[in-house]
Amino acid sequence: MPQLDFTTFPSQIFWIVVGFGLFYVATSRIILPKIGSALEDRQKYVADFLNKATQLKDQAGEIKRNSKNLLEEIEVQEKTEIEQAMLAARGQLDAHKKRIEGEYAKKYAELVEKTSKDTEVASTALSNEALVIADDFVNRHKSADLNGVFCKE
Repeated sequence: MPQLDFTTFPSQIFWIVVGFGLFYVATSRIILPKIGSALEDRQKYVADFLNKATQLKDQAGEIKRNSKNLLEEIEVQEKTEIEQAMLAARGQLDAHKKRIEGEYAKKYAELVEKTSKDTEVASTALSNEALVIADDFVNRHKSADLNGVFCKE
């Protein structure tokens, strides 16, 4: 077998050293720098991404705090506006109630006055009618014997 021939060993060792040397040079000068730069670029990308993520997280926290503060301010403002609206509505309601009570009091007074006048007119008419009836009764029975009718002795 030619592989085991000792006379070809130096030549095989030479070519192995040359081949591995070329492989070493190609690997160390071309392939490893490209892999190293790719790893560095990746590391930069990851670091930039983490920095951006941290910045966005901080911005989100700030926005959350600002929105919370804004919501609290809006809530306070809304409560104030609602209280003012309720006070205004209550004032309008009270004014309307007083106006209606005044109108009803006026109508009630008018009705009482009218009823009083009607009662007075009716009373006067009734008194006059009673006088007429009594007068008529007396005139009819003037000559009659009242002792026999009303008193039995």
